Amino acid sequence: TGAVRYNNGPWTGGVTYWNGNTEARPATGASSFDQDGWKAWAGYTFAMGLKVGLGYDRSSVDRSAALGDATRSAWMLPVSYSWGPHAVYAKYAHAGKVSNIANSSANAWGLGYDYAFSKRTSAGVYYTKVNNGRGAFYDMFALGANGATATAVGEDARQIYIGMAHNF
Repeated sequence: TGAVRYNNGPWTGGVTYWNGNTEARPATGASSFDQDGWKAWAGYTFAMGLKVGLGYDRSSVDRSAALGDATRSAWMLPVSYSWGPHAVYAKYAHAGKVSNIANSSANAWGLGYDYAFSKRTSAGVYYTKVNNGRGAFYDMFALGANGATATAVGEDARQIYIGMAHNF
């Protein structure tokens, strides 16, 4: 993993690279599931509290020789507005079709609100919805790893978050 980030005044941006390889090599013709991904993003904050950004991701996973590598590109447009202790958030994202998998694209959108009680404590509510194509199964990050039932192929995923954060 490596990252280069830029933050100067109203501008932010960066590029990251991630690579994950299996330790043991699979049998001939079997998949190694080696993965890599590139991400790039940029954002600008206007003086009145409006922030806009754009992010791009290109990821791939090594599958069996018969199936070939699976690659996909995705982009996201986040927008937020802050005033006093209040902040509202909106985002839209699109994941393109995974190579060699029909109807595997997806769209996601989210809305949120935060209230800052102090510099270190805030509370918020967020709603996110993922609209999967018939061949896609995107869900919330690590949903299945946390004991929840993972999203089935073609199902849409939704999440409501209500929480409070305190930074020590």
